[in-house]
Amino acid sequence: MLLFLDESGSDCREAPYEVLAGVAIREQNLWPLIQAVRAAERDHFGMPLSNVGVELKGKKLLKSKVFRLAEQGASFPAEQRRDMVSQFLAKGQDEAKGEQVAYT
Repeated sequence: MLLFLDESGSDCREAPYEVLAGVAIREQNLWPLIQAVRAAERDHFGMPLSNVGVELKGKKLLKSKVFRLAEQGASFPAEQRRDMVSQFLAKGQDEAKGEQVAYT
């Protein structure tokens, strides 16, 4: 049995919530979990986040600004949102390399 623990929001400044999460998983179920997480990344972001050097951090997702901006407008259809996020991530990677690329 493997146990993973992680915490987010413990800075006591910007995050409106503190989260402590733990997952216990049998070794034989670890690879299917990894595959499911990768599939979720592709479904939501259009690519594995490791392709662009991004790691999701609860600290960033739990900021008050994220909640405020999320409430400002209607959500996009899943496919359109995924395409926009994928372009955004690719643009950030290109800019980090010093490339200037125009995206539509």
